[in-house]
Amino acid sequence: MGTRGYKVYRRKGWYHRIYNPWDSYPSGLGIELWHEVARGEAYRTWLEGFRDSLDKKLEELRTEADAADDPQARFDEYGDEDELIITRDRPENDLHIEWVYEIDTDNEIFYVDGFPLFNLQDMPPKNVFLRCIGYDSYGQRAHTAATPIRHRYTSRKVSYPPVSEELVQMYQSKHASGDVVTSLHQFDEILENPAKCEMVRLHFYQALMGSILKFGNVGSDIRNFELATDPWPLRKTQKLTTYLVQVAVEKRMTDMEEEWRRIPVPNEDSSWRWLREDLCMLWGTRLDDEANMQAAVADLFTRVTQTPPKAKTIVYGIIISLFHVVIVRVDLSASEESFKHTAALQFLPSFYAQSPSTLGITAVIRLGYALLCHDLDNLPNSPTYFGEHRHPGSVVGKVPTEIWTSIAGMLYRPADLTKLSLISRQSKFAAERILLYPMLVSESWPRKPALRLVGSAETNVPDATQVARGQDMVDEEFITLEEGKKKSEDADDARDNSNLSSAAFKINSDDSDQDLGGHHRFPLALPQCSFGIVCNIHEDLIAFTAE
Repeated sequence: MGTRGYKVYRRKGWYHRIYNPWDSYPSGLGIELWHEVARGEAYRTWLEGFRDSLDKKLEELRTEADAADDPQARFDEYGDEDELIITRDRPENDLHIEWVYEIDTDNEIFYVDGFPLFNLQDMPPKNVFLRCIGYDSYGQRAHTAATPIRHRYTSRKVSYPPVSEELVQMYQSKHASGDVVTSLHQFDEILENPAKCEMVRLHFYQALMGSILKFGNVGSDIRNFELATDPWPLRKTQKLTTYLVQVAVEKRMTDMEEEWRRIPVPNEDSSWRWLREDLCMLWGTRLDDEANMQAAVADLFTRVTQTPPKAKTIVYGIIISLFHVVIVRVDLSASEESFKHTAALQFLPSFYAQSPSTLGITAVIRLGYALLCHDLDNLPNSPTYFGEHRHPGSVVGKVPTEIWTSIAGMLYRPADLTKLSLISRQSKFAAERILLYPMLVSESWPRKPALRLVGSAETNVPDATQVARGQDMVDEEFITLEEGKKKSEDADDARDNSNLSSAAFKINSDDSDQDLGGHHRFPLALPQCSFGIVCNIHEDLIAFTAE
């Protein structure tokens, strides 16, 4: 059976789709569309003529269908060889359609598989075109990193609403030397040296970020939302960033893939919200631009001071645009409120990342952990808060925190730890500390316990071919990365020589009765992984390697 695909032409938001039953790989159908694009001085004349021909074809089919006033209609035309369908929906790859090539005459972009790859005005030469269709670090369709810059599609600055001069002036009137912090520990609540649990949360979150970025619709949405002409893509992006921030600052950090995918896209703008009593979030745009960043900080400051939370003198804000993040600290304790903030920090990793780490991710994780620890350090002293008054003379209120910590370390179900936290102030402190560690949830959850990741590793990752079944209680040491190589036997496979990464988590080898039974999938991905991640168990290590 042939390699099936589509060739697509976009004009005024309409997609003209033609089915191709065979030879749809880049050297076949891809080169066919490459030949259609004029180059040099002939390009502009070709583009205008091609746009006119697409307009005429749409009008012709509209007239035949008597649907001139229906903006969402679908029009079909069946010829001797080609099947033409004109629709508002962008054609996508599926089980039967392996390749999709699109000439976007609206934005002058050449797409492959729904991803913008090339600048239509300056298409690469034929041999370069074939070499440059590849994948990014997350296995998404992309131009290769070696693609000449002039041939690449690059994100274009869209026409956002103008910056509010009033907000910029407010920012500048309150701005003073030292208001922009250069290190996170300049915020009083964040320690200079990260704690062990804090680093585990950070590394785990980086892997979870990868599990989101490896989904095709996410990568496509991120690359395309700035070209959108309606609010829907913006709301989808707001949904993604809101969830990423919520996971970073919530007490229980666990696998977020399935939960994130189930969350509906908001019907209204969700650019502002309170995440906790002392933490708010504001969606911003172009935070890497100084005026936009200043206006966003002033906007957040105004919102906080106009509706300040009760009994809170210090409030933090996270301003995020997906690509960048700014952390703001608002002090409400003085007679005149004040603020200080970070610079705009990169949040989303590069699609060609060699490391999952960014300054923005680190800042959000460290802030969330600092606020959670602040909650634990300020637990109420009243026995009635924990119900100790119901058991007068009981020793539970006298049991030291160290013993409760030992007990909590033996519990792996969050529900059990939650119950333990209700016994006394000391037990709550111990249980909540344990609950701050991330957890992996396997397909057998809740029948089997979650995997709790704790510690920081020095050990090497085992060879994936030697990994066998073992235990599922994660304890002791956390993560180490190992880069490897994969050489494809298929010369046409653009994944040739792509780097792979592995992550290992030390587990407790004493819990031999907790058997996962071999290979289990966890929705994790790390940069450089082009395929799905398989979790394998071997002796006292859990290894995550590319499939």
